[in-house]
Amino acid sequence: SYTRLFYQLQQRIQDAAVAANLHSETLRIISPARPIDRPVFPHPLLTAALCFLLSAMLGVGAAIAIGVMDKSITNPEQVEQAFGLPVLASLPMVEFRNHANLNPMGYGPTLLGSVGVPEKTGDESRQHSSAFREGILSLHSAVRLARENELQCLAVTSSLPSEGKSTIVANLAGAFAGLGSKTILVDADMRKPSMHRQFGIQNHRGLSSVLRGQCTLDQALNEAHGITNLYLLTAGHVPASPAELLHLGLNDLIEHLRARFDFILFDCAPSLGFADTLAIANQVDGCLLVVRAGQTDRQMVSASLRQLRSVRANIMGIVLNSVSRELGSYYSYYSHYYKYQNQAGETSDAENQG
Repeated sequence: SYTRLFYQLQQRIQDAAVAANLHSETLRIISPARPIDRPVFPHPLLTAALCFLLSAMLGVGAAIAIGVMDKSITNPEQVEQAFGLPVLASLPMVEFRNHANLNPMGYGPTLLGSVGVPEKTGDESRQHSSAFREGILSLHSAVRLARENELQCLAVTSSLPSEGKSTIVANLAGAFAGLGSKTILVDADMRKPSMHRQFGIQNHRGLSSVLRGQCTLDQALNEAHGITNLYLLTAGHVPASPAELLHLGLNDLIEHLRARFDFILFDCAPSLGFADTLAIANQVDGCLLVVRAGQTDRQMVSASLRQLRSVRANIMGIVLNSVSRELGSYYSYYSHYYKYQNQAGETSDAENQG
């Protein structure tokens, strides 16, 4: 117990000494307490970096999700990778105000007087030199090169309606006729004929009339107004069973057309859901499939190709229609080309006036 009392006394003596030192003059305040210049939280740079990283991850995730959900075709690379077929032409989207560019007239020598001369209409594109027409001429060149393999009869179809096949085949026929080939355009879409409206002619007699034996081929033929070398065989009255009618006498009709024309074009019905196109595809030299960029589902295109291959059709390639700036760089290429061409034309006009 004495030992414990000794240690307690010694501890109190030490505490008293410390307290005495606190009140002595040896303890001085060197500097007052100051708050730090920057807040401990939040950290603006760190927060901004984390927000940027998170938004980038969300953006990449959204883009991947959209890409996975989007089953349409937007560029030629996708066509070649998915189907192993070449894209013979990429046709740009034509705005409603420039629909005059879709007119199949004006191909060939009639263009020579208007090359480099802009029209004074205020439109961004000219009727006789538009990006769409350049795409048609590219398609014409691709088909013409294939003619070295004795390609004379060509069918144009699509997977679904409203993909632009009728407009494309009408312009392709105008290009062949305008560039010197005696061409006939056959409206074989007897379910929803349109060629008589595009060329402004009557549809009283046509393909259905010839196949039924109601008139001769010469009686049903029409010359296209304003287009030399182009002849039209409209669809005629819509039959009850177009596919059966095509199976009856199409082969003989094609033989007659081969003997009289340099090039034969068939505007066919959509290939999915109808047997009409298959009846034509195995009797012509080649087939083109029109695909609307950003709209046609890849599975639909695959189904169309399977059906065409089932009848041993010669599928030459795919025409990618309605390519826009948002879907790829091809439309932008055409736009830059025409901007350059128009600037060159204006410079030439200025030099001539000077």
